[in-house]
Amino acid sequence: MAKDGAMPDSKTVVYPAFKPCEKNVSVPTLLVEPFETGRKPEVWVQWNGKSKRASLQDMQFRFPVPIDVNAPDWFGHPEKFRVILFGPIRHFPNPQYANQFAREHFGGDPNGQVLYVISAHEGVDGGNNTTVPIAFLIPMKIELLDDMVGIISPENYYDPKVQQEVIDKFYKK
Repeated sequence: MAKDGAMPDSKTVVYPAFKPCEKNVSVPTLLVEPFETGRKPEVWVQWNGKSKRASLQDMQFRFPVPIDVNAPDWFGHPEKFRVILFGPIRHFPNPQYANQFAREHFGGDPNGQVLYVISAHEGVDGGNNTTVPIAFLIPMKIELLDDMVGIISPENYYDPKVQQEVIDKFYKK
């Protein structure tokens, strides 16, 4: 709420009850850390938050990634993955697969939020007797609910150059 008790408009700066990150990052970044002291580590992606109810002035938040830190997908190192896409599945570079993924995970909604990650630290079978860097899509069905600003969702991010940089690094090993 604004200082006078009225609902804030989209230009009003409001400090959310959900604690923003202390330092900002220049690209969405995977973190492995506990939510609170004394809890087991979890996987998070730190990135800019947005709200329809208020301006967050480039505040960044930790958005929970719904895959356990010890899941085999990470090959033991979630923090070594880079983010290619954090936003709607419709931005995925393969439209046919994006439509299939949207049907399977979001009831066909092309605006379903995903995290598309890649890593040069491990390779997987790419077919035709090749090995390629591991990459996968994660459906992100979690937003932050904040009493002060309403729903905090991540700003969209897509950088196709990340994929090529990781592929180049993988084959130089």
